[in-house]
Amino acid sequence: MVSRKYTGDYRLENVLDAGGQLKTVPVYRGPYFRFTASAEVIRRTKLRLLILTLISSFALLAALLIPADVLRHLYAILPLVFCLPPAVLIWQSVWIIFRAGEKARREDRDRICDGLRAWSLVLLILSVLSLIGQSVGYCCGDSLQDLPTTGLTCLVAVPALLIHGIKGGLEMEEIGEDPPSIA
Repeated sequence: MVSRKYTGDYRLENVLDAGGQLKTVPVYRGPYFRFTASAEVIRRTKLRLLILTLISSFALLAALLIPADVLRHLYAILPLVFCLPPAVLIWQSVWIIFRAGEKARREDRDRICDGLRAWSLVLLILSVLSLIGQSVGYCCGDSLQDLPTTGLTCLVAVPALLIHGIKGGLEMEEIGEDPPSIA
């Protein structure tokens, strides 16, 4: 499904390509945004966000790849498997944050400000559901030798909570639009 939310931010322009052919290309003409915090605060926030995302991602992959009896139960493994898409979308937001220079498009601003918080909350909820499922497994007689898997699942949940709580350094304000080009 294609989103039409940002189509008003683009205009179609005719340009000549390298072969001399007339080509119609979309050109961004919507509003641009910039971070409101100082450069030092932005740098620290980016670094903290990168470290938390790395910890959460490696813990998630390790928890899924290490064989554990406690993950034999669907109520323990399914929430952990469903953590993969939110983790990928968090990485997408982190990539956009590092790619955003002085100007960010409206689409990027939405992914940074709204998407990062939403997907980190989904990751937190799913990892807590997996922790509850693992706890039920331990109560039903699973061996406690699988506690490292539970610890890795905690290492997914805690950074997700911290990512969700990051507020300073990610606020953005509108700085206007580029003037239309003269074709």
